Amino acid sequence: TDSDELTVLATSTVNGGAVILEERVGEGRIVAMDIRSLSEPFFDSIGSVNKYLFIGNIIGGSVRYGRYYPRKLTYDEFVDTARRLSRRCPHVRFDEEGEASGGYRMFSLTVGDEGEPAFLFTGCIHGWEWEAPYGLLRLAEVLGENPCVEGLPAGGYFVKIFPITNPYGYDHNVRQNANGVDLNRNFPCGWEGYESFEDVPTAWDFDHKGPNPASEPETQILMRAFEGRRYVATVDFHTAHFAWEVVHPCDEELARRIHTEVKRRLKDRFICHQHGTRWDEYVQVNLDRVIEEKDERPTLVSYSAMRGTGAPILVELSGNRSGTHAIVRETEVVVQICLGVIKGALLRT
Repeated sequence: TDSDELTVLATSTVNGGAVILEERVGEGRIVAMDIRSLSEPFFDSIGSVNKYLFIGNIIGGSVRYGRYYPRKLTYDEFVDTARRLSRRCPHVRFDEEGEASGGYRMFSLTVGDEGEPAFLFTGCIHGWEWEAPYGLLRLAEVLGENPCVEGLPAGGYFVKIFPITNPYGYDHNVRQNANGVDLNRNFPCGWEGYESFEDVPTAWDFDHKGPNPASEPETQILMRAFEGRRYVATVDFHTAHFAWEVVHPCDEELARRIHTEVKRRLKDRFICHQHGTRWDEYVQVNLDRVIEEKDERPTLVSYSAMRGTGAPILVELSGNRSGTHAIVRETEVVVQICLGVIKGALLRT
């Protein structure tokens, strides 16, 4: 409990115990933190994702753009938040993109000028992978408040953002859309040859690709985003423990340049549990794990490659959690990745 000399700054959501204490000593203070009790979570495991956040801020400024949300918003609340952002920031445009499955409506946010080097950022095509949209919303806010942030050229880029590409899945915490289709297996590239994990493909299977290529309204809306526009880079955010996937064909030198810039931005910032190891083994969140995808598949990023995108990228983060306890890190990492993609690419274009 608090006293004249001692203040509890943070408590555990598990047992209510103190995890950060401040003691005032003379004209100074001592801050004590519990960084040992809980393991760091990975994928959808439990743990304390923010246990090193405060030390990171003291030592290296870990959080520069991240934002905390006390709870997961409903889809309607998320849309309202995006609308308010566009009204507050004149550089951000809110666009209705059409009807999705289940009676939902999709939207996008746009910053920048058509005709300039174009970038596409998408999230939540698998509805239960819901954390990245908050980072994409924050990206729109960062660019909207200062289009020249970190020296970006004024009027020198075009950014289109679909924070939530599967509204039904987001609201119902399922992978598929309202028709039971895995939207990231529904694109018209390699669709016919794609074989499901199941012997008899059925709606609501883990990777059900739908009755026909591009059968789903969400898929069609995303495909329209490529009409009349060739992107320098696209990034589709997922959550299956930190990985960087580049899809071919691509501009390999450009993809390497972007990856280098993203890794530079994340270096010495965050750590996470090392996938497939003991609970107490950690690595930096640095996206060193690279996957080269050279087979055509009915995914959004593969479709992006087919449409001639210079660097079609899929990023796996850590997520699928039951609450927002990791949202500060996830929003920070998403913004850093997107800014790294833009800056890394504009060095070339």
